[in-house]
Amino acid sequence: DPFYKNKSKIEPGKLYETGFDIAIKQKFYNPDGKFGMFYFGHEVRFTSLKHKSNVIDSTGAVEQQITIQAPETKFEYSFFIGDRWMTIYGERWRRNSVGITLDIYAGLGIGYRLLEKSYPNEPEYDEIFKDLNDSNFAFSPRLGLHIGIVF
Repeated sequence: DPFYKNKSKIEPGKLYETGFDIAIKQKFYNPDGKFGMFYFGHEVRFTSLKHKSNVIDSTGAVEQQITIQAPETKFEYSFFIGDRWMTIYGERWRRNSVGITLDIYAGLGIGYRLLEKSYPNEPEYDEIFKDLNDSNFAFSPRLGLHIGIVF
């Protein structure tokens, strides 16, 4: 964040992020009924973020722009419930049948967060990262809506 901007062109003092997350999700469906297929599930998620900022370093002989960062690592477990509605147009066993699906879910994730300040100990650098959540307890609501095509 931002995704399509050259990171060296971001103005000094502005906070930005790079990173990724990976998750393994499992769902347990009930049989298809009048109101869709209700389900519950759980998820294990790993997140790696680097909170960064470009700053002007004037401690050396020449002023230069450097990037400071505070890496964040998160391990989470989530539990959620949802409902998946699906409709098929045409006969299900034929190759040309197609349909739509709508999946809505809500849940809660809890976990452990580790935020490391890997930049020189300067008060103006601390000011840039002051709004970051540095608690070791990670709490994240899960709310989603998926719309798709079934074929």
